[in-house]
Amino acid sequence: LAPSTPTQPTALYAAKIDVPLLMQTDEPRLQGGCRAVVRRLVSVLGRGGAPHGSMADTLELSLKHHGGGDDGNNGAAPAAARGGRAVSAARPPLSAGSRLAYCFFRLPLSLLDFTFRPARQVIWVDTLGQTLSLQASLISAVKSLDLLLGFTVGKASDNTRTRWGRRKPFIAVAFPLALLAFFLFVNAPSVGLGLARAKPRPPPCTHLVLNTSSPAGCPALKDCLERAMQQGEIDRFDFTSPSRVASLQSGGWQLSFWFALLYATYLACAYTCSQIPYDALGMELTDSYDERSSLFGLKTLFQFVGYAATPLLNIGLSALLADDLVALYSMLALAVGSLAVLAWASLLCNVVERPPPPEDHTILPVPIVPSARRVLANKPYLVYLLMKMPLSLVSLMPSNLAALWVKHNMALEAWNSMYNAVLMFALVGAMASIGVLVRSAQQYGKAAVLQAVLLVSGLLYLAVSFVPGAFFAQHPVLLVPVGALIGVGQALGFVLPDAMLADIIDYAELHSGSRDEGMYTVIETNLQQFVEIAGGVFPMVLLAGAGYEPLGGCSCGCGVSCGRAIGMPYARWHCPGDVGYSCTGKGGSELLFAPEEPAVAPCAAQSEHVQSLISLFFLAIPGLLALIAAIPAGKMPITARVHAAILAAIAARDSGGDAGEGGDAGGEREVIDPVYGEPVQRPPNTAASLLHEHFSPSEWQSFPTLGSLRAFLVSRLLLWVALAAALVAGMAYSGVEAAVTFGCLLLSALFILIPWDGVRLYALSGPAASSLVPARTAPP
Repeated sequence: LAPSTPTQPTALYAAKIDVPLLMQTDEPRLQGGCRAVVRRLVSVLGRGGAPHGSMADTLELSLKHHGGGDDGNNGAAPAAARGGRAVSAARPPLSAGSRLAYCFFRLPLSLLDFTFRPARQVIWVDTLGQTLSLQASLISAVKSLDLLLGFTVGKASDNTRTRWGRRKPFIAVAFPLALLAFFLFVNAPSVGLGLARAKPRPPPCTHLVLNTSSPAGCPALKDCLERAMQQGEIDRFDFTSPSRVASLQSGGWQLSFWFALLYATYLACAYTCSQIPYDALGMELTDSYDERSSLFGLKTLFQFVGYAATPLLNIGLSALLADDLVALYSMLALAVGSLAVLAWASLLCNVVERPPPPEDHTILPVPIVPSARRVLANKPYLVYLLMKMPLSLVSLMPSNLAALWVKHNMALEAWNSMYNAVLMFALVGAMASIGVLVRSAQQYGKAAVLQAVLLVSGLLYLAVSFVPGAFFAQHPVLLVPVGALIGVGQALGFVLPDAMLADIIDYAELHSGSRDEGMYTVIETNLQQFVEIAGGVFPMVLLAGAGYEPLGGCSCGCGVSCGRAIGMPYARWHCPGDVGYSCTGKGGSELLFAPEEPAVAPCAAQSEHVQSLISLFFLAIPGLLALIAAIPAGKMPITARVHAAILAAIAARDSGGDAGEGGDAGGEREVIDPVYGEPVQRPPNTAASLLHEHFSPSEWQSFPTLGSLRAFLVSRLLLWVALAAALVAGMAYSGVEAAVTFGCLLLSALFILIPWDGVRLYALSGPAASSLVPARTAPP
């Protein structure tokens, strides 16, 4: 700023400052410095009277437009530490192309999810004969191992520095591997994974099925089947002796091996190595409180469009393949995979990542243990986790149990079409609620809206859970409001919490000076995944213990083609003591020998106890969890006005200042935490301080010397290893699948504790430890 002269007052020089241009710089320190200059000018001019005061107002309005203002919606707040007005560290608005490319990638993720999850039941349980309890054990074991990988990926993506960004390299490599695992998983029967095919003599009369469209075709098939039953070539329709029909047999351990391998590859590449960086990428695309709500609202809209596209494709394909779900899922996998490749390429080419903070080689990188401790010391984040963990089950359990509820509680042979109709009703309700949720959050606040909707949804879930499935089978139109209600709960789990997490990460940046989206995302994802292990696996174990049998103990039927499974294209189902012979083998076709159509197809029948458990986990428990999640949801401390103050504090801290204005010369200015009103103290990130952050204050006090601390860690490591070995031995000795499942749940915790203490023990052997005072009793 040039000094004033009689002909060129300072105000005229100030008018030449291009505020929109300075706000577009991608260099955070340069951006903060420019803001500091303009903010200082505003302060000086504001004391100078007219015409300087009017110029101050002009500059402040320009700053408010391009970086925020002093109200709760535009991202600035008063800064008491300075005489001037604080300005938020905002980025330019996202372009429409970047916004669309980022959100579009969520669509195939939803398509993959809604195809992969039902395939576990349709392909691996109903078709390949895997038991529910064995599948639950394998899922629990795979997810337990994946917990450790998540921490590694989250920290690695935060620390990655490439010309393409921090997050996109992970997505570029991992997502194609996820698509390969997905395609093999869904097409397992077609490619023969884990199968030991019985090769009996082909059943008789199959050649006549092709002629059933002619007037004489069906009687000829019926006569052929009667002769075959009399000669003992096929089972009678009401047989009581052991069946003569050989079906597809699973290959024992080979089936488990392929399931575990493909499931682990898909989980690691699609969720851990792709979705964690993808979610972290969204957290850093914009700083605006309201723009985040709209961005994550659009992302959630694409998410539910993807969810809606799955049942639409399913219903369309069901017109041709309703009785052969294996072929249906093969075609579905091909369509979903093609769209996923397109979205993957669009994300990589069109989304520009936020440049990471410039590397300061005088500051040491923060190891994973101190990073995790800082995240878990973030009080608003802890409140968020208390809300998100039960909320994740509110979204997960209804979608996981919907297929079983439609098939067995409504007792439908052609269950797939009705199941997809329920999904459609849910997704229409979800998409219709997204705009309402976003607008309500912008008007009333995210926490207030989230709490209110959770309370209402929880009560409605509980009320509907007491209505028997048979009632909905008689009045299917009532499934429309039920599906819409489920959809609102699904949308609620994604629209507002993601935007809340982005605000919390801004708050963490105020305290640490770094943006750790990856670490925050991975800790949330891993804790949520641990909860989902219990919420997704526990119902399966209980159902298996209650006597649940895939397809009601039948070899085929209810969507599993008898022609594919046992070579009988003229059978609707083949069950112990009941074979549904018909002319075409299609669901609903007239039975040839049974005296009347059964009230419930045997492949859809389950005991009352099993049906009660399905209803309990389908809506009743999610309703209770929604009420529980509403409690911490109402206690979230970061509102629009508080978030604006957080951004202003970040800008004030980064702008530095002279010592006379509240900051160290050439350093950072002291600011106040807008949430709790305490001075913000950034960690020094020296070798000694980072070593101390590996341990809690109570550990330093309990073990005052490095030797005693090492002994403590060694003893804990030995204990964790011994417990893990005992669990593995116990699971192997018992051979009970339920014991294996719950043993894997405990192992998942040990898989975190062992490397956690191992890393801390290794830190004590570094050079920083040797420089410490041996008898230090507390961290500095």
